[in-house]
Amino acid sequence: MPGVFNELDEVDWASMKHAYGPATDVPDLLRGLLSADAAEREIALDGMYGAVHHQGDVYACTLAAIPFLLEAVADARVHDRGRILGLLASIGGAGGEEDDADDHDEDEEDGEDAEWARNHRMAHEAVSLSKPLFLSLLTDPDTAVRNGAFRALTACREHADEIVPALQHHFAAETDPQNRLDLVDAIGALGKGTAGAWLAAVAAEHADPAVRLAAFVQVARVAPEALPGGIVSTALGLMDETVETAGPPRAPQGLPATPTLVGALREMRENADAGRRAPELQQLIRGLDRALGDRVTDRIEFLSALLQSPDWGRRVDAVWTSAGLLRGWRAPYDDLVRLLGRQLADPETRLSAAAASVITDLFGLAAPAADDLAAYLAGAPRESQGGFGRRSGWISVYPQGPSTLGAPLLALARLGDPRALPMLRWALDRPEPPRDIGAGISGMGEQAAELITSITRRLRDLPRPDGYDERRSGLARVLGGLGALAAPAVPELMDMLRRDQRADAAIGALGRIGPEAAPAVPALRGLLADERAQTKAAQALWEIEGDPDEVLPILRRCITEGGGQGRYAAIALAAMGADGAPAADDLRGLLGDGIQQWTRLDAALALWRTVGDAETALPVMLGLWNANAHSRQHIARAAGEMGAAAQAALPVLRREVASTRRHNHEVHSSHTIHDDELLLRECASALARIAPGDG
Repeated sequence: MPGVFNELDEVDWASMKHAYGPATDVPDLLRGLLSADAAEREIALDGMYGAVHHQGDVYACTLAAIPFLLEAVADARVHDRGRILGLLASIGGAGGEEDDADDHDEDEEDGEDAEWARNHRMAHEAVSLSKPLFLSLLTDPDTAVRNGAFRALTACREHADEIVPALQHHFAAETDPQNRLDLVDAIGALGKGTAGAWLAAVAAEHADPAVRLAAFVQVARVAPEALPGGIVSTALGLMDETVETAGPPRAPQGLPATPTLVGALREMRENADAGRRAPELQQLIRGLDRALGDRVTDRIEFLSALLQSPDWGRRVDAVWTSAGLLRGWRAPYDDLVRLLGRQLADPETRLSAAAASVITDLFGLAAPAADDLAAYLAGAPRESQGGFGRRSGWISVYPQGPSTLGAPLLALARLGDPRALPMLRWALDRPEPPRDIGAGISGMGEQAAELITSITRRLRDLPRPDGYDERRSGLARVLGGLGALAAPAVPELMDMLRRDQRADAAIGALGRIGPEAAPAVPALRGLLADERAQTKAAQALWEIEGDPDEVLPILRRCITEGGGQGRYAAIALAAMGADGAPAADDLRGLLGDGIQQWTRLDAALALWRTVGDAETALPVMLGLWNANAHSRQHIARAAGEMGAAAQAALPVLRREVASTRRHNHEVHSSHTIHDDELLLRECASALARIAPGDG
């Protein structure tokens, strides 16, 4: 495009890097944004997000690209300026609260961390200085450009006193329904408490119920004291009005399919919106739920009402929104989970698939939905095509790559429900079992003993890929969980060792089988010279033979010589209990402040379990409680073992059980809820042992 990016080749891109290497491809990506071809533009945008602004990172090449992105959005000849504005908004830090980086003291960091923080600050400053350009785009004839300008302006938060009045003035002239909703969000994000009165007036008076609802959501977020009584009933009423007055859904953009994440997300959104009268309710439902924060009772009431709506669209939004509530907050959820279970029977595939996905990550909390899961599986096909929004069978198969257990079957198995066992047996006996078959079977506990014969056969006959074998390792862990019951599988586990001497799952399983695994002793002894496997092999040998004399010198040497095996030696010593006592002084050497957190924790646990030194171990553990939230389950269990000697742990244990937030709520993992529920159980058990009868 003539006259655009004239200075692009004057930048020394070769001296910079992005997420995937040298930034020499950035000029081509930037020129791709100017292409007349829509697919080329989307591929270029995907490259910018994927490499130059990878997962929100800001590199030197990201900073160097900002002037060219600004040049592009200022030129009316450029297509897709709204999407480029969205990229600029993200680079500038839009979407966060008062960004921690803005107030961060560079002196507190050094090296790469300091450079990282500087890059984010410089990106924010460069985007924020472009406020006049973004304000000028509020009157652009292109609806998407105006929308992108709203988002870019939210990155200019230090100019909120000037921007908010401009957005409020433009609000009266904005004709696009979606833009009006996003304008309200932008005003709420920038205005905080100062925009409360304006938002409350819009919530009460605007003609469009969707806009009133959007303003109501923002009032709940920035000025909750201005909310009327009956928050849930008011919101539900506005949603009813929104659906009743909704026009036809906005048509898809009609852009060509591209092999990009950006394109896949666009198509996913379009597919999710298809057939819905008011797809804008999705962001409003999520927004109100987030705005209610710690008002968990209100949130449960709100989502429960939506899950009983005759409108499947509102129900699917409630399902996905429930996932965030369940993952982040502790509460009695039986009734909500029961309603989630009912969605499995709905003929709308997007709804049943969403419910299955959310329920799968609940583990034990999914119990109220067990009958719905079993009923669903009774009528489901054994195989189904995997993919987002697809109705799941017992297993999901894919055009490329191995199959997986279907979400409903995995959820039922994680409950240890015996109705899952025949389906797991069928999946295990397939020519190609699902890659996560071990994870499913492990949820069945001792019931999995019925499958030992099939498991041993599969360990013999499964194809052996190069590298890590998830199926074989998963099945070995199942056998380890069964302990001595899995003795018939010892030959197959030994075969795993012969083929791969670093088969950690097989080593661990043999140890947990115990004395019945005696035939494996020579092979395990052979691993004592393997630097990587020696600590695990030593632990397994002790579990099988119960003789500490052979393994103690090796474990102590792993600690005193330093290196990466010290932590694993501590884990092995903790398992040995009093037999590991001669290594107590070695373990004390791993408790210093300069030692890695997990190593310090495992050394403290081992010190307690070998010599009962609670006086030394407990302060170290409690010091790690806040420093590493993922350590808490281990610390609570050890405090319970200590009993009255762990009086100092009472305050942190009581605070934990009183908290409404999950300890790991910032972690988006399939095990977030499970791990937090385990922590709560460990804390309750520890409190009962340390202060019996307390409370």
